[in-house]
Amino acid sequence: KCLVRGASFPPAPHGTGRVLYPPSNVRAKAADDAALVVRLEIGEKFHVLLLSDSGTKTEEALLAAPNELASDILIKGRHYSGEVDLEQFIDAVQPKLIIASSIAFPARERVPDDWAQAIRARGITLVRRAGSGGGRRGVEGGRGGARPVCGQQTCRSPGR
Repeated sequence: KCLVRGASFPPAPHGTGRVLYPPSNVRAKAADDAALVVRLEIGEKFHVLLLSDSGTKTEEALLAAPNELASDILIKGRHYSGEVDLEQFIDAVQPKLIIASSIAFPARERVPDDWAQAIRARGITLVRRAGSGGGRRGVEGGRGGARPVCGQQTCRSPGR
């Protein structure tokens, strides 16, 4: 079965995954521009947006339905071009936590320091996966949360 916009699946007993991108007719020069974007709903209150290595073209397409984007956690890779997220996209998602892959080489795969500062200035916790060793995410007592594996800080949400 091919997963395209509108498909849904149960990722866990108390959750639903909904494919937001790509549409069935997507045309892309690179795989990053047709990467799967999924929004997980866990316990009807906690949302995680899995962005893959999508770039600004995908974000622009997703902004056509901004009400589908609000999520407690945004998990994202880096687009092959090195481009950073659109401000309007971050505004629509409203994450409390962003978990972003960031590796030293090549440089375009690194989270830019100015972008990281701008994210933190918005009050959003940023975890760079290369530096944290990953993260633990889950729902406990009706509340969603995440914590870096190698850190002490925990980000919790009572739900949206």
